[in-house]
Amino acid sequence: MATFRTSLAALPLFSLLSLTILGFGAGCGGSVAGDHGDSGADTGTPGVDTGDPPLYDTGIYPPPPYDSGFPPPADGGGRVCSRSNDHVDISMTGSHTGTCSGTGPTPRGTTSFDGRVVAIVDDTTVQIDTCPPTADCVAIITTLSIKAPGLSLFGAVIKGSLVHVDVTFLRDWTCTSSVVMTSLSDWDGEKNPVDVGGRLYVAAVDGMTSIPGVAFTVAEVSNGCLPGVPSCGGGRTPDLYALRFTSSTANTVVPMGETTYGFSAGSQPLQVRNLRSFYEGACDAYWDFAWWAAPGFLPD
Repeated sequence: MATFRTSLAALPLFSLLSLTILGFGAGCGGSVAGDHGDSGADTGTPGVDTGDPPLYDTGIYPPPPYDSGFPPPADGGGRVCSRSNDHVDISMTGSHTGTCSGTGPTPRGTTSFDGRVVAIVDDTTVQIDTCPPTADCVAIITTLSIKAPGLSLFGAVIKGSLVHVDVTFLRDWTCTSSVVMTSLSDWDGEKNPVDVGGRLYVAAVDGMTSIPGVAFTVAEVSNGCLPGVPSCGGGRTPDLYALRFTSSTANTVVPMGETTYGFSAGSQPLQVRNLRSFYEGACDAYWDFAWWAAPGFLPD
């Protein structure tokens, strides 16, 4: 430090004045080497064409975090302009079959059945015996697989419980799918030995937002992340959306790629995850929405 003071004191007056002017210019955005004030580089100001490529590319998805450069809204909630592209993979084998394949779903439509959970094979797979308690039959097993980031069927489904299951596969421009599993209080006169019934074990959706069979709705929440991106139509604005989960007892917004544990449907605590929720302007690209919901903890 002493050497610096000695050297500075030895400088002529005009040199000191030059350093002062240069320092002032750099601090105020002046044209000093390394400053981009007049270089044509992106200043981060929304709506100003600086000549640089845009922050987004509708042909090549930007990696998260995505930041539109816009300030958060006045309510302080903050815009979350990050993008994830996670999916739900649903399939059935055994007494009931179905999957999304490269050529289309098999079968097309909704398959509904009741049964008893006889095995939780792993995080993604359960086995359900659909032989009714009043029938004289050996076990009729349906193996149901639900693969999604963050979802564990070990923490969602109870072995031995009686359940109702709805699985849907549909295809228009792509295959969309959903599954809802809820507990039954009884099945053909047999009382559920481990659950009072009426509880959601798992709901998972790929390619849609709201579905029937659950006690809540799911809606898109605009973040204003893709200003100026043209839409192909269909009434949806290009954006990186959040998802709003609404029930009779709770209302929560979940940003893309995140899980929230503070949601509930009636008296049941739930965790909900927004796997993906975006539309980037391509024609008929309605399918980039996916989520799952499961108990926040195991039922009593």
